[in-house]
Amino acid sequence: GRYKEAGENLELASGLAEKSGDRTQVASVLGALGNLYIATGPGDTALKHLNEGLRIARELNNQDLSATILNNLGNLLAAQKKYPEAVAAYNESAALAKSRNNRVLLAKALTNAATASIQNKQYKEAKTLLDNALDEIRALEPSHDKASGLISIGLAYDNLRSKLPESKDALLLLAHETFSEAAKVADSIGDRRTSSYAWGYLGKLYEDERRYDEALQLTRRATFAAQQINVPESLYRWEWQTGRLLTRQGNIDDAIGAYRR
Repeated sequence: GRYKEAGENLELASGLAEKSGDRTQVASVLGALGNLYIATGPGDTALKHLNEGLRIARELNNQDLSATILNNLGNLLAAQKKYPEAVAAYNESAALAKSRNNRVLLAKALTNAATASIQNKQYKEAKTLLDNALDEIRALEPSHDKASGLISIGLAYDNLRSKLPESKDALLLLAHETFSEAAKVADSIGDRRTSSYAWGYLGKLYEDERRYDEALQLTRRATFAAQQINVPESLYRWEWQTGRLLTRQGNIDDAIGAYRR
């Protein structure tokens, strides 16, 4: 989230890459700048950098870099609510990642394609994409990418529950499985920040099912993980969730304390 500092460093990197004449580095920096401008705007600047980086990557036949930039291009198109174009970019990214046996990027592109498909009301297609992404991510060794990828897939399964009512129980189980697996992976590698999200989102599932005692237990695990490494961008969520759960249990004084924190 420190966009200004990121931009300054990337602009410096861009100048150095241009000076060195290394076109792979030039394309890589352009792709990163495009990704930065997705967050900060303007969108036209993001598109310009991404397209230029992609053009160079394709000229160099650098499929790994092309796949990365295409995934970022999909993010821009999705942010602009151009969902069919976003899905096309994600699918192209996934195909290139698969050809390079890059399972991390393949799973990420498939998950992003599923999320865009949900926005485009293509719910069954989204479910298939998520299932494929889950197969890829489960094949990875324990890592931050695996844990965070599982969380993204779990969130998308949870989002689909209201869109595919005939499959809501199966989707609930899948979301539960992926969050649980993410938490175990994150705990096993000491990734406390990712662990806090995994346990917290798992707690939210139990909250949605009105199983407040279990939800509170899981939320406290999320809170403890976030407190250990002082990550307020995570911790505030679980204090808020704790407040909601305590309120529903009738424990108003403790709920107020959680809301204040």
